[in-house]
Amino acid sequence: MNVLHDVLTVFSTYSAIPVPSADIQKGSSPRVPAYLPLVGLAVALAFIGASRLLYPFGQVLRGAALVIVPVLVTGGIHMDGFLDVCDALSSWQSKEKRLDILKDVHVGAFAVIRSSLYFIALMGLYAESSHTIALPLACGFILSRCAAMVMLCTLPNARGEGMLFSFQYNIDAKTVLASAAVSAAIVCGLALITAPLPAALAIVAELMALWRFRRLATTKFGGITGDLAGYCIQMQELVWAIVIIAVWRIT
Repeated sequence: MNVLHDVLTVFSTYSAIPVPSADIQKGSSPRVPAYLPLVGLAVALAFIGASRLLYPFGQVLRGAALVIVPVLVTGGIHMDGFLDVCDALSSWQSKEKRLDILKDVHVGAFAVIRSSLYFIALMGLYAESSHTIALPLACGFILSRCAAMVMLCTLPNARGEGMLFSFQYNIDAKTVLASAAVSAAIVCGLALITAPLPAALAIVAELMALWRFRRLATTKFGGITGDLAGYCIQMQELVWAIVIIAVWRIT
């Protein structure tokens, strides 16, 4: 029953998928983040299904739909974090001011500009892809959440409050890291089997991007927040898509 409770909690928090909401207390279990890859799996399955369903249609429609599907599944919760972090980084203010900007409900111009560039780039990439590489592409949705789980367990909370802190303050780090490691190993194996060279280079790129994110979170914010975790997930997914599709097209 505790497992079911934790799964329902993670889906109710990090997805727009309707789940029973009775007696779900966010952050009540130290193992809740361990089930985050399941949300990534839901996104991946929706992405693969949409890719195959839209195969007969044109590239533009297919690319636009594949951008929209993950947002519909998650409700855009991670993109919200991406927007806030873009505004904070573009402010060139102190660490404390950047953290205040993350809490601001208003959307700044730089967030709009960068999110527009993000979606345009992603749409162009997906338009250049094919349903034949939908599986290795979809692996990125799970791997990105594994990366965020590692950051959640290894970085301090920058604010000491908020939704992420409710999960983090009593987190079962060993269980969450084990879940991230097993999930990442499985999806990396699937990606390497279905697209060896693109996946191998994408894994290297993901590790580099994660190292860069860790430095950014530490130096610019003093740790991690929910918004930064969302930013991490979105950037990991973008890097994965860029490398997988670019290498697949070239080779």
